[in-house]
Amino acid sequence: ILEYVTWVDVQSYCREKFIDLATINNHPGYFEKLRGVKDVWIGLYREPWTLWSDSSNSTFTNWDDKQPNNNPAQQECGSLLAATGKWHDSQCETLYTFFCKQRNDIAVT
Repeated sequence: ILEYVTWVDVQSYCREKFIDLATINNHPGYFEKLRGVKDVWIGLYREPWTLWSDSSNSTFTNWDDKQPNNNPAQQECGSLLAATGKWHDSQCETLYTFFCKQRNDIAVT
């Protein structure tokens, strides 16, 4: 069963049950875990898109064309489009499913 929650709620959940929201550093294996999923929260937050939720540096990026665009305003949380694997900035209150970081792997919940 896939849960759909806000970015802030999933950050709390991932920190409690796993390690944190997922970080993606050129990790091709995450695509295999996306079957049946449309959009997914990842651990990027607009501060200014250089840090992951766990405070590690974001050295790998996979932004979609014209992203991040902050349109409409207040798109401060990072999401991943499962169909393409590309990243978008999204409103943090949007309900998406999510990736959690568990040791050296990621879990789709």
